[in-house]
Amino acid sequence: MLGSLAWDAISLTPNAWLNSSAALGLSSVNHSIASLYAGVWPPKGACATSVKVAIDTGYRHIDGAYIYQNEHEVGEAIREKIAEGKVRREDIFYCGKLWATNHVPEMVRPTLERTLRVLQLDYVDLYIIEVPMAFKPGDEIYPRDENGKWLYHKSNLCATWEAMEACKDAGLVKSLGVS
Repeated sequence: MLGSLAWDAISLTPNAWLNSSAALGLSSVNHSIASLYAGVWPPKGACATSVKVAIDTGYRHIDGAYIYQNEHEVGEAIREKIAEGKVRREDIFYCGKLWATNHVPEMVRPTLERTLRVLQLDYVDLYIIEVPMAFKPGDEIYPRDENGKWLYHKSNLCATWEAMEACKDAGLVKSLGVS
């Protein structure tokens, strides 16, 4: 064993093992976050495999987002690894993000509930405002006008945050943040 890299003496194939217990304590909320994470930006169709490999090699912090458009694959991979007995739900630290088109306070909980439904999880460990500015609410991820200019939306981030706190109070999320 050389550092965190072990060499298989027969095939000389490198195998990496991650310390799944390496975590940063968040004492103010009695919670911890895995210090190494796997972002899930891969192209559609490759994400489930990436997450499964990440979990198999010791990653426990999965960083996802609605705008990646692959939450269903992330959820599938997590559920598969739980079913295999590789991890328990509480071993996974999942970070989700509130996208800029959903900052209207009345949209916060339904947006989070949609994420939970797609992931098929009961809660996310961390839910963050991905961009601390708002785009025009709606289904377009990057709304633009007929001239191609961004369509921004006047938003009260304090009200958005209060709606996120209500989600935390309801047990849908353990911790909140801003990216």
